[in-house]
Amino acid sequence: MLSGLLFISPYIYAESDGINYKGIKELSVLAGDVYVARPEKWTCLYDIPEHIGISQELTDNIRDSLLYEINHISGCIGKDSLMTSDIFRIYKPYFDWLRYVDPHYRVSNYNVLSTVYGSAAKQKKALKNNVSVLPFNVLNINDTLIVWTSLDSQFQKGDMVKSINGIPVSELLKYNYTDRRTNPDILLRNYFAQDFVSHYDVDLIRGNKSLQVSTSGYGSQKNSLYVELAQAECTEKNIFTYSETKVGYISIPRFFPDNSRIIRLVANALLGFQKNGIENVILDLRGNPGGNGDRFDELLSLFIQKDSIPYMKNQKIKLNGVVSEMPKEEYCSNIVLDKSKYMSGMKYYVLMDSSTGSIAASFCNILKYNNAAVIAGEALLHNALKYGETVKSARKFPNNEMPALFRESGISIVEYDEYTKAVDGVLMPDIHIPYVAKDYMTGKDAMLDKLLEFIRSNK
Repeated sequence: MLSGLLFISPYIYAESDGINYKGIKELSVLAGDVYVARPEKWTCLYDIPEHIGISQELTDNIRDSLLYEINHISGCIGKDSLMTSDIFRIYKPYFDWLRYVDPHYRVSNYNVLSTVYGSAAKQKKALKNNVSVLPFNVLNINDTLIVWTSLDSQFQKGDMVKSINGIPVSELLKYNYTDRRTNPDILLRNYFAQDFVSHYDVDLIRGNKSLQVSTSGYGSQKNSLYVELAQAECTEKNIFTYSETKVGYISIPRFFPDNSRIIRLVANALLGFQKNGIENVILDLRGNPGGNGDRFDELLSLFIQKDSIPYMKNQKIKLNGVVSEMPKEEYCSNIVLDKSKYMSGMKYYVLMDSSTGSIAASFCNILKYNNAAVIAGEALLHNALKYGETVKSARKFPNNEMPALFRESGISIVEYDEYTKAVDGVLMPDIHIPYVAKDYMTGKDAMLDKLLEFIRSNK
């Protein structure tokens, strides 16, 4: 049962019933959090009955092993009362295992705002006036955070983030997934299970020098920030030609419910490469989380010179607690291609990494399976090709076994069986190029540079 519901700032120091809250900063936006008495022993893992595969994967041995880790972390925390973020940290072995089984599945906090403002309008105004976010994305390379895309010149590509408002990166990551690509907003929200203040002191390493950047952040319009960051990485701004090596480069950061624009951009870029005698083309799908497979037959026709290709062996679906094989006419077993759209005369390379997911993972898999491209980079996450068609939980989460404020997403109800060269659920690259943190501290894209060097040396 919940022991209490408190409304506190994540950056104010307070004590209530002997509980010490994180941070020592001025009051910002009040947010709701829960605290619970820490049990002597955690004895159960909550179930996810809607998911098609997790219950079969969670054996007694795995369950016992996860509970052992959970209780070890709980003992190390050393507090009698736990906040929402503490419970996330305690249960992180289970959350990480769930993500290993299905990369779609995630939990995050509800970020419940208090009602002390009196009205929704006053609450909205308080958020606008008091909450800001840091204007950059980061790469997580072996628990080292490197600034990648930034909208503020104070933060440069290649900067290593050491701490934010006195919180070491090593501590932040204990409360977060080990995503390859993320942003400070997510890291801090999971650490506090709340929103945060309008000022930041960020400790960085730039080159061989340490420095601290103080900033008021980007303001409260988080969605606008994410749109601007996405625009900076969009395909239109990331089509290049490396003339000295005759290599063309196209970034595809995501797919959409209507992929006609992406297909048009890619086709026009390939046509331009073809006319200019480009012999090699790199398609960059690193960080592409997927999206929608709209018009994928048209996109694949650009790279595969066949009438049709095999796609799906089988599909299963879970509805109302029952797993059933889908009739063959209900899924795409073969993809019919248009040979007239094929762009000939070029060799294709695809860059992928652990943040390439969903339909983007399938794109990489299809090209590899049909020998249409050389795949480079790092392996996809385990089971990146196996699950999909995600839904929100139909029940209040979590159940009484885990009294905290979380939401869950990415509950897959469909299991796919694609034609693939993946081994044990992992699609491996043909050319393995691992991320190395020190290589990225130069501000350059080391993985891309290494692939360009490979192409250059194999001409």
